[in-house]
Amino acid sequence: MHVNLVAVLVSAIAGMVVGGIWYSPLLFAKPWMKLAGRKDMKPGEGAVAGYITAFVGTLIMAYVLAHFIGYVSATTIWSGAVTGLWVWLGFTGTAFLTTYTFANRSKKLWAIDAFQYLAIFVVMGMILAVWHK
Repeated sequence: MHVNLVAVLVSAIAGMVVGGIWYSPLLFAKPWMKLAGRKDMKPGEGAVAGYITAFVGTLIMAYVLAHFIGYVSATTIWSGAVTGLWVWLGFTGTAFLTTYTFANRSKKLWAIDAFQYLAIFVVMGMILAVWHK
């Protein structure tokens, strides 16, 4: 199966932008900090490594999602969004829920963290579906 690597790169960058907005003061920075027990959102010593790791992870997610987009023949914004939703529901959302439950972490924290990935998968799915060839 052919995967458009430019579309994968663009969708990964879009995913990082979504994550940046998600955890910004505009949306969930304050409730996330409270629930995660953080005092601030200042990058620590490992910030560069963290951002590199996040980007590589998002790039891998975009590449794998591109395969799912191809398997289901998603070619519209809507079908890409729905594919992203199903991938999130079947893998990410449920895996996060299990991990957060066993770690006895707040369901509100789960919602903030897990739904960020829903937004990312939906956005990446839309980009990959319309640009996958």
